[in-house]
Amino acid sequence: DAICIVITGYATIELAVDAVKRGAYDFLSKPFTSDQLLVAVKQGLERRRLRRETAELDACRRRADDLARAKSEIEKLERTKSQFMLTVAHELRAPAAAVQSYVNLILNGYINGPELHDTMTRIQHRLQELLDLIADLLQLAHLKEAKDAPSPTLSPQPVADILEEVAGLMQEQSRQKNQHLDVQILAR
Repeated sequence: DAICIVITGYATIELAVDAVKRGAYDFLSKPFTSDQLLVAVKQGLERRRLRRETAELDACRRRADDLARAKSEIEKLERTKSQFMLTVAHELRAPAAAVQSYVNLILNGYINGPELHDTMTRIQHRLQELLDLIADLLQLAHLKEAKDAPSPTLSPQPVADILEEVAGLMQEQSRQKNQHLDVQILAR
């Protein structure tokens, strides 16, 4: 960052050219006046100031470009998030509106007797759709949470206990779907 001014008593054109090629700002040959030296120093300092300002301006431009790209990414993510929220709201609303319609029909006395069982089955089906969608959303939230969380330290886990726990949770769902879930854990 220093400004180099070469002062010599053995001035030649070749020496001056070589000094400038090696990074000297100016080349003064003896004898010179103090005014010549002051002018060379002032010009050298001005050049250094301009070089620093140019470097700062370039750094500001790079930061501005980085910020513009980040802003664009954030806006894109916000648009995607908004679209996702609209889709989720629509998907949640459809089964809820269907259940509400069925319940209103029942409450207003339009459905009774043998039709009541069919309608309740439809309500149950629509509520299951709603619960499945909510479960998917919760799983998505857990995946995001897991992605953002620091990586846990891995250690051996008792797989048999985990399988038994999962099988216990899945038994009710399989029973509701008239399915049989059989889990056999051979090793302990």
